[in-house]
Amino acid sequence: MQIDVSKLLQSKVGDTSSYKLSEKVENFDKEIKLISPISGEVKLLRTDEGILAQGNIETTLELKCSRCLEMFKKKIKIDFEQEYVPSWEKNSDEIREEERQEGFIIDESNKIDILETVRQDILINMPMELVCKSSCRSLCDQCGQNLNIKKCKCKKVKSISERKLKDFLK
Repeated sequence: MQIDVSKLLQSKVGDTSSYKLSEKVENFDKEIKLISPISGEVKLLRTDEGILAQGNIETTLELKCSRCLEMFKKKIKIDFEQEYVPSWEKNSDEIREEERQEGFIIDESNKIDILETVRQDILINMPMELVCKSSCRSLCDQCGQNLNIKKCKCKKVKSISERKLKDFLK
């Protein structure tokens, strides 16, 4: 998801440029699979330091439910904002090592890659517990049966804390 910003870098501070996005991304993240293209819009603003990218995207993810371990699809919409700075000093050929290490740079060919910004924002906005549906019944803790599909015949064993609580409430 690279965007050429060479013209915007030559313009004055405050100038803007907008782009429509629609890109299928392979190998997005080792734990997240995209099953639809990343689509949306990004607005680029020339700042005194570099380029400010503000955008909104949407895509559909394939995730694993943390309760029943079944795969499910989740459509997400993300707003993002990130400033990109040149990887070189103005009026110099010296490369700015600290910006290169952070990863949000305008490379030597005057391009920015917003994919890492999008990836990080998706990860930040993911819920802590990935659940296929709020009514997910999980797996039986004894036989492993997916209780969303079929009830098992296991006897429910009360945990020690449940028994102690019941005794306490008597």
